[in-house]
Amino acid sequence: MPEIYRPRFSRRTLKVLLWLLPGLILLLASLGPDENSAPAIHQEPGRALYWLHQPDSPANQVRLLFATDIAITPDQLTAQQALAAELESRLSKTDRPVTVSPRTDRLEVSIRWPAGGEGPDLSALLDELAAPLAPAPLARQLQRLRARDYLESRSPDQLLLNSYRLNLLTTPVQDVSVQWLQARQTLLAEQVPLVLIGGPDADAFAARAAAALPAGMSREPVSAARLPPEPRLRLVLEDARQPAMRLLGGPAPGRDNAGYAAELIAFGSLQRLLDRQPGLQYRLLWQPLHRGGFRALILPASIGDPRALLREAEAPVGTAREQLEREYRSRLDSADGQLDLLADIAFYRLPDRRLDALADALQSAAKDDIAARMSHYLDPEPWIRIDLNDP
Repeated sequence: MPEIYRPRFSRRTLKVLLWLLPGLILLLASLGPDENSAPAIHQEPGRALYWLHQPDSPANQVRLLFATDIAITPDQLTAQQALAAELESRLSKTDRPVTVSPRTDRLEVSIRWPAGGEGPDLSALLDELAAPLAPAPLARQLQRLRARDYLESRSPDQLLLNSYRLNLLTTPVQDVSVQWLQARQTLLAEQVPLVLIGGPDADAFAARAAAALPAGMSREPVSAARLPPEPRLRLVLEDARQPAMRLLGGPAPGRDNAGYAAELIAFGSLQRLLDRQPGLQYRLLWQPLHRGGFRALILPASIGDPRALLREAEAPVGTAREQLEREYRSRLDSADGQLDLLADIAFYRLPDRRLDALADALQSAAKDDIAARMSHYLDPEPWIRIDLNDP
């Protein structure tokens, strides 16, 4: 008698399994490690000390952030650069290369060392930063940078931008001198710096740093909420050697603004829109700071109503959003990019303490909100308008 084959599972059971298997696969995948997840942010309680454990990085890095007054005017920007250059020159004489980067509202000191190596002595580093700078090298740095700035200031867009920056301040501008720079360095030396650490040895170095650094929290960044001072300010510059150009400027959202992601997309969309205009010479600026910022757009004066640019061509919002998302993911995938994001979060004291917090905001920013923000840049009657050779 032939043997009868009986299947182990009935047809109904197989159908149920086919329905359930995809869900089970997704569930198991979600329980495993997420290779694209951002590292967690660690902070020493009550201290201005943050770190990221980055096991795949070939090197460690420590950054010290010192808050400064906002460098707005051309001379203030030059002074910030001169102070950073002279401090970097001094610190680079040690056994490790040191980078000092000037920002609009802070100075950043950065040191790298190989994984498994001995990190820098932060106490000695702070002592070096506090030692008074000699006046002669500072004077040479100022002279060199001012000569460079003079050559750059002869372009029409830089003439307008320099005038704009001078009119953003509510208080008289102090003359920048060697003594002024030395006083600024003294203020830095009295601060508790914001310290950021990243790398495979970050946990161990953070424990050492906590013992070496002064107690307390770092200085809060200077607020830019009151910029600019006067609404509807109108200025005219005359220079027969230059073409007729116009600057449209005003206040803008800061880094801590709830609409920061929408402003990012609006800025990128407008930049792409202007790039598509044949032969158009322009300059676009957005400087987000703590609790405020400022923006500017420089165009030929022959464009009477810049808002017509929005009506003539559809703004590439989708392209800008996708590009920003790619750039953001790229930063999340690199050790330096992760520390850059941590610097924004810690320095500006953002409420959402996740490195990838901006990802959802970029995706959810509404097109109507983005379009409205773009139109602010193109308003022909902004808070500040400066004409060069008013036609």
